[in-house]
Amino acid sequence: MNYPYLAIFGRGLINKFEAVVHQLYLCMKMPASRGIITVRGNQQLARDIERGVAPGQRNVHVLEPQKPSKEKVTFDEGCEVKRIPLDKHLPDKVVTISATLSEEEEKELLDFLNKNKDVFAWSASDLRGVSRDIVEHRLDIRPGVKPKKQKPRKMSDEKIAAVKAEAQGLLDAKIIREVKYPTWLANTVPVKKKNGECV
Repeated sequence: MNYPYLAIFGRGLINKFEAVVHQLYLCMKMPASRGIITVRGNQQLARDIERGVAPGQRNVHVLEPQKPSKEKVTFDEGCEVKRIPLDKHLPDKVVTISATLSEEEEKELLDFLNKNKDVFAWSASDLRGVSRDIVEHRLDIRPGVKPKKQKPRKMSDEKIAAVKAEAQGLLDAKIIREVKYPTWLANTVPVKKKNGECV
């Protein structure tokens, strides 16, 4: 099938260049040392190629989703699960897996998770040593823009306790630091997990 693309960028490359893609306008922008680079696609060429595709070919690049089998049960539908520690010496580091797996499937899954357990972040303190280039967030704002401060919103005691515990964990791990004179303020938005915990 004829496509009007000169290159296809994957998510990794787009993240590396901090690029923003707008597919409707066939436009991509990314920061550079001397300003913003704008890459524009040829909309007319894209329309011409789309019109020229034969009717039988239109579904070549469309993936048809499979209809879910009635026999398969997902976690959302109340599937039974069990918690298993990955390491016998560290019983607090557990994973949740389906209880309906066969012995062979369970062994294969646990072997895979054990081989890759170094990529799990069991707590905020496990994030130490990760490069700030990967995890640091910043507000990209125009100079001269008036800072916004949200008014404090009331929260239940349960949510306040959860927010304090989460913030203290991040402070202890030195992932965040206290700002003495904030110019931008937003309220935290705690959300309950499926297991009822507030995050």
